[in-house]
Amino acid sequence: MNRAAVVTQPSAVGEHTPVPFARLVRVEIRKCLDTRAALTLIASFLAVGTIALVLVLVASPEPTLALAALPAALLAVALPLLGVLVMTSEWSQRTALVTFWLVPRRSRVLGAKVVATLLTGAALLAVTVVVFLLVSVLVLAVRGEPLRLQDAGSGLAPLLAAGMTGVVFGLAWGALLPWTPVAVLVVVLVPLAVDPLLAVALGDRATWFSSGAVQDALLGGSTPVPALLSSLTLWYVLPLAAGWWVQLRREAR
Repeated sequence: MNRAAVVTQPSAVGEHTPVPFARLVRVEIRKCLDTRAALTLIASFLAVGTIALVLVLVASPEPTLALAALPAALLAVALPLLGVLVMTSEWSQRTALVTFWLVPRRSRVLGAKVVATLLTGAALLAVTVVVFLLVSVLVLAVRGEPLRLQDAGSGLAPLLAAGMTGVVFGLAWGALLPWTPVAVLVVVLVPLAVDPLLAVALGDRATWFSSGAVQDALLGGSTPVPALLSSLTLWYVLPLAAGWWVQLRREAR
């Protein structure tokens, strides 16, 4: 009896199915929230923000739900640090070799990190605002103050935009300086020390070089468009482009 011979061709060495981008994003989102540093950072700002909000609501002569956006701005300040931690995690935790072996196209990993951090940052801001709104409702109810719901949404859209800008700022410098302490130091010192020094040295012209010009414009400031583009290029576009190039070419160990 004749039997049909089934011949199978062995797959080429090193040939494999690419990991779907959506799966990479899910993995990076889990990394954002699984690290002890990220969880400590988020918990600290939630605790500090809640205490600050209660004190403001108790001391304010005319408290409104709009005050809930004030401590949420603290998390917007922390989001650049989240971007740094995500972008430097492969090198600080020495997982770059495994990650880039599983996904040889590093640009897909970097893109997933950017998308995952933006989604995580937006979700954290949303959760923070909801928590602070609930705290505000509770404190105002105890004080017997009226709840004006129309005040609740004021300032939230600019806050979200500023928070996402902060994420990109942290991602850019975390990519360029893949050593976590150095990148964190830069992200913290630039707005706290470099920008004030530029303001003293250059006066009104400092807006062209200030890292805060972008967020100031998003929060309703009167930043001129040329100064906005200059700040965006200097502190966001150039570091991100250079950092992307560094990440693609750095030796994975």
